[in-house]
Amino acid sequence: MKKKLKSIWLRLRGLHICQHKDCLNVGMQCHLNDYDYEGDYHWKGDLFYWYCPEHCHIEGFCYGCGEFWGGCESFDFSPSHLCENCRSELDDEADDYDEDYYEP
Repeated sequence: MKKKLKSIWLRLRGLHICQHKDCLNVGMQCHLNDYDYEGDYHWKGDLFYWYCPEHCHIEGFCYGCGEFWGGCESFDFSPSHLCENCRSELDDEADDYDEDYYEP
């Protein structure tokens, strides 16, 4: 009952509750990816899920971008729980920061 009331309260504010069992945290939108036969990327229509950052990785989603990466070794065993794309973006930003502020 408590989860149902919180879910209604959050939806009235335009938010969603995490779909993981017994979790009452606010969820972020996660989605499945698809590539068509020509290799163009697009989202698979209405296949959206809502998980909090704590449960994204457990369900196979990156908490940085919300894309499904489950089953990829580089994602499943990543200590940061980020996909390759988000990890490389963070590394690039960190490199820019290092170059700007740590030059002798």
